[in-house]
Amino acid sequence: MISQQIIEKIEVLKTGGQTAPLFVTEGQACELYNLIFSSEIDDLDELETRGTTDFVYYDCSDKKNKNHGAEKVREQAEKLYQKPAGNILVVLFRHIDILTETSANALLRLFEDVPSQLFILATSHAPQKIISTLQSRMIMLAPGVVSGGINPHQDAVDAYVAGNPEPLFGLTLVSSKEAKFTREDALWIIQGLQDAIECGTLSPRHARQISDTRVLLETTNTIAKYLIDQLLISLACD
Repeated sequence: MISQQIIEKIEVLKTGGQTAPLFVTEGQACELYNLIFSSEIDDLDELETRGTTDFVYYDCSDKKNKNHGAEKVREQAEKLYQKPAGNILVVLFRHIDILTETSANALLRLFEDVPSQLFILATSHAPQKIISTLQSRMIMLAPGVVSGGINPHQDAVDAYVAGNPEPLFGLTLVSSKEAKFTREDALWIIQGLQDAIECGTLSPRHARQISDTRVLLETTNTIAKYLIDQLLISLACD
């Protein structure tokens, strides 16, 4: 859900103010788009082909168009200094963790001194991979983001990918009196599965389902154990 803090920042922008880039979940980004442009979307993929005045969609993971390259990023950043036709120019940098240090540096000036009435949103399914210089300049509003470090459930994820699901199911099925399975545990499992796809040990056909589960974990109050169990069962049956 959109927090009051975000709504207040939108009001500041409408009166000519300035705000730092906001790191949000994909679900929050959809809600913000709906709120600002009074137009319903359920998934950010819908924005790729939708032309909206005063809205810029930039998918950093689009390597076909070299969106991850420093030159393309710098070119896009320069365009964002234009005056919006309306009250706010909104830009969404999706999958911002894809940017290398060189590419991220091309955004630094923009992120350090955001032009008045420019509203920058950033999303990522792997926030711990975002270059630290960018991360330090954003207001991290996405709930439940996992910090960097060693995945405590990596061995269980590796076993699951190798065809042995018991260790992962053991984490969610253990009695709450013995150990508490938290939302952070669930996010670490999601991260491990997404890393497995990137490494080629898990089929990319599962990416959307895993991504959708992460969004639910970050934006709803659904029990984490239930969401992970449903995901693991579904992946095992697919």
